[in-house]
Amino acid sequence: MGDYTQRLKWLKETHQYLNKKIDGMEKTGKFTDEQISEMKRDRLKMKDQIEKIEKEHSAWNVIMKLEVQAM
Repeated sequence: MGDYTQRLKWLKETHQYLNKKIDGMEKTGKFTDEQISEMKRDRLKMKDQIEKIEKEHSAWNVIMKLEVQAM
């Protein structure tokens, strides 16, 4: 379970970092289209991974509760 929480924490922190970095770059105008596109792609991939992990973890919790109730 620790591996799941560490990975999720890292993804959320990195996603938040990218949000701030992208916002800062867009405000200053100091970026190339390639740079901003790559960062936005990475940010979207992380968001997708976060949602996938949270969904899988949620489903796992439901299964565990059902097993406990069946006992």
